[in-house]
Amino acid sequence: MSMVTKQEISTALFACWRLARRDASAMRFFDTSLPGVWRSFFAAAIAYPPFLLLKLLGHPATGEPVDPFRFFAIHSIAYVVGWTLFPLAMVLLTEVLDREDRLFRFLVAFNWSNVLQVALLTTVAVLAAGSVLPDPLGPLAMLAATIAVLWYEWYIATVSLHVDGSQAAVVVIADVILGIAIAGIATAMV
Repeated sequence: MSMVTKQEISTALFACWRLARRDASAMRFFDTSLPGVWRSFFAAAIAYPPFLLLKLLGHPATGEPVDPFRFFAIHSIAYVVGWTLFPLAMVLLTEVLDREDRLFRFLVAFNWSNVLQVALLTTVAVLAAGSVLPDPLGPLAMLAATIAVLWYEWYIATVSLHVDGSQAAVVVIADVILGIAIAGIATAMV
């Protein structure tokens, strides 16, 4: 398997941007071969630093000291688990939806789209933490960004899997449930 190139990264992120603008034809820019699927997991490395910043900004200030190594180790492990578990769940879910032949299309688009998703959420969190978006604007902006991310995932599912809106909602709900479970366990361990 070849390494991901700068050209592939920029092309994939451009396609993600076009998908965010409701351009279904952007799917043609993704490499949906098996090597392309494997290389799309490089998006996890790109999204990792902003993910950690997002976790740090979202950590409740309880007054109790938190071991930084433990904090980052647990959230890093949870990050890897999330990037592993959801694609495995999608193998089963595409079987249930009778869309096994479209799994690679979905995974490539979904993986690369995570870079845009975490960038949006982290940007809003930084603005809220820096008092650029004071209360109640900060929490409202974070809610709006979260809704936008969920809609974006839903759109990617409809386009890449060629499913109807309710089937795409099942995909998003599966991602949300897994994400909440993993984050909940990680937070409890911290």
